[in-house]
Amino acid sequence: VLFVDNCLTTKELITKLLKKEVEELITASNGKKGLELFKKFLPDIIITDISMQTIDSLQMLEEIKRINNEQLIIILSEFTNI
Repeated sequence: VLFVDNCLTTKELITKLLKKEVEELITASNGKKGLELFKKFLPDIIITDISMQTIDSLQMLEEIKRINNEQLIIILSEFTNI
């Protein structure tokens, strides 16, 4: 599993949870690094926040889908409407 999120608190929490459930966990703090790690490791699943710095997750996912149109992806959102 590749987990990409730029929020340190969320990244720490989700990483702690996923480490108990998955065989291998790779993490990145931005879309650029996430794309690099995807190309290097070709993970089965990508979990990403929808809004990040450097290149956002939608740009990252667009490039990933060009490489592997069948890639499994879970998108998280911290957007709230108050």
